Amino acid sequence: MTNRERIPRWFMPIEGELRLGGRYQFKGNAGGSITRCEPPEALDVTWEFMGGMSWVTVRLEPESEGMRLTIEHIVHASDVDEHWKQYGPGAAGVGWELSLLGLGLHIASGGGTVELEAVEG
Repeated sequence: MTNRERIPRWFMPIEGELRLGGRYQFKGNAGGSITRCEPPEALDVTWEFMGGMSWVTVRLEPESEGMRLTIEHIVHASDVDEHWKQYGPGAAGVGWELSLLGLGLHIASGGGTVELEAVEG
C-alpha cells in the first residue's frame, strides 16, 4: 500500500520493523504490531496508545475505474478506557480524517510531501 519513505509525506514519521510480525511506532503517537500484511490489498495492526490497545484494518480494493480504501479502527467494549469514554468515536476519528486529508493532498500533488502550512488555513 505504501512504504517507509512515503508514509511521513502524508501521515507522520514511522520507525520499526515494517513487516508481518514486526512492530511499528509513529513518532509521538501510537505504535503496535503488524498482524496481517498482504500487499497491496490488506494490512492489520494493533494500535497501542496511552496504555490502551485497539485494532486497525486497512483494505484496498478495485472499484469502477479506481480503488476503494477502507479503514476500520476497532475497540472492544471491554477495552474502553478513559480516553475512549471521554471522546467516544472522536477518540480516533479526528486523527483519521486529518490523515486522509493528508493522503488526498499527497495523491493530488503527484506524491509530494504535504506541508503543514498547506492545510492549516
